[in-house]
Parts: sequence; structure tokens; C-alpha cells
Amino acid sequence: MEFLLLWWDELDDYLGACRHLASSAVDELSSLRAPLTAGASILGALLLAAHVHAHAGLPALSSHWV
Repeated sequence: MEFLLLWWDELDDYLGACRHLASSAVDELSSLRAPLTAGASILGALLLAAHVHAHAGLPALSSHWV
């Protein structure tokens, strides 16, 4: 019986360590989300500005294109 209690205690320790590592990994990933989102937003704005600038001189579509 004592063997089972020691085994259960060891298993609980390992599972606790795994939970700790998993929660630490989630915290690290969530702290990266804000800078990555900001970078993606800036990149999107730059691409949109380049697209608008490149097509600014084109005439609007006339009725024969519709």
C-alpha cells in the first residue's frame, strides 16, 4: 500500500510540473501576441498605402466596363 501512495505522490509531482510548464508556455505565447499583431497591422498599412499609391493615377471605371 505504501508503494502505491509513493507512486501516486510521484505521479502528482510530475503532473504538477507539466501543468506548470504548459501554463508558462501559454503565458509566453500570449505575451508575444501584441507585438506580432502590431507588426502585422503596420505591414498591412504599408502594403495598402503602396497599393493605393500605385493605382492612384488610374482612371475610374466607366460604364462600358460594368
